[in-house]
Amino acid sequence: MQGLKDAEATAAFCSFFNDLFDSLNRKSERDAIRSDSNDLKVIESSLKWLDGWNDLLLEGRIQKNEFLTYQTYEGLRLTLQSTIDLCSYMIYACDFDYFLTGNINQDPLERFFGIIRHVSGSNDHPAVPNFLQLYKILSCFSLIRPPKYGNCSVEERTPPQQLIKLSTIKEIYGDSSTKNSALDKIKEKLDSLVELDNWEYDDVIGSDHDYHCAPVADCFLYYITGLLGKHIIKWTKCDVCKAAITNPNLLTNSPAAELANQRAESGFVHTNRNLFSIVCALEKSFEEHCKELDLCEKVTTQLLEEHHMTFPCSSHGDEVMSYMIHLFLKLRMQQFAYRSCRDKPRENRDRKKIAKFFTT
Repeated sequence: MQGLKDAEATAAFCSFFNDLFDSLNRKSERDAIRSDSNDLKVIESSLKWLDGWNDLLLEGRIQKNEFLTYQTYEGLRLTLQSTIDLCSYMIYACDFDYFLTGNINQDPLERFFGIIRHVSGSNDHPAVPNFLQLYKILSCFSLIRPPKYGNCSVEERTPPQQLIKLSTIKEIYGDSSTKNSALDKIKEKLDSLVELDNWEYDDVIGSDHDYHCAPVADCFLYYITGLLGKHIIKWTKCDVCKAAITNPNLLTNSPAAELANQRAESGFVHTNRNLFSIVCALEKSFEEHCKELDLCEKVTTQLLEEHHMTFPCSSHGDEVMSYMIHLFLKLRMQQFAYRSCRDKPRENRDRKKIAKFFTT
């Protein structure tokens, strides 16, 4: 045709890029790249052709306006070389039967960032904290959203039901007004089991003992007993209970009180020896059951079986002892959890990473 005279080069150029485009967009098994496919040869020849075109520019045989921009050249060359290496690795090294180059793209990533920008509202450039929060919300939304299509038929007479109701959430987390706390359970255990008896204001360790030095554990237990007594004095309004807890001696000669004597000037409360013996019994029971789920129940049961519970106040004995046991278990569990996390830094770090993918 007269109008297409000298168009052979243009036709070859269009045919060349058509074959290259087809090789880079194989999406079906019938047209997939295999070990004997011609698509690899097309991509390799395209890479050589691109390098040859660049050599013409470097040799000065063509001008810059007759070649691609540097960014386009580098991007196209990287795409071709990466496709060749990836196809060869998957087919020859990993024994894949075929390879679909059309599935290698960043469209899903661009679509995901588009969704993030869309749900951000007026904020088209969310910061890292906003991005993480939106990602967690979208992850949760994709799990609880009902499918648009399915193989189940819905009858018209069946009214639509909500997947998640507010009442369901309340049942899961429980109502604080009706839920029995750990303190209530301890009170039920100690109900009417604390006998009325007068506590003598002696040293925490009786005078019949002659210890030159106490174990370090006893010093810490005595110090913890003083902290518990200080909390109980602030909590209760009964003068009899306060008098039963407090030791009138500002200092004591007990070896176990050596650490507490150094803190006497800062308002440390020296408690009665009966309270100290209860704390020692609680510590012994805690060490035995600290890794069990029903820790509170087992510790309280063992304390009642092995220790004779008495208290000078008949009106508030059960409440004071329950409050003291609850405070001790809470303090020890916090320390136990802290030490467990500290001893397993790698496991704790991995759990924190996993926790970011869940809504709290």
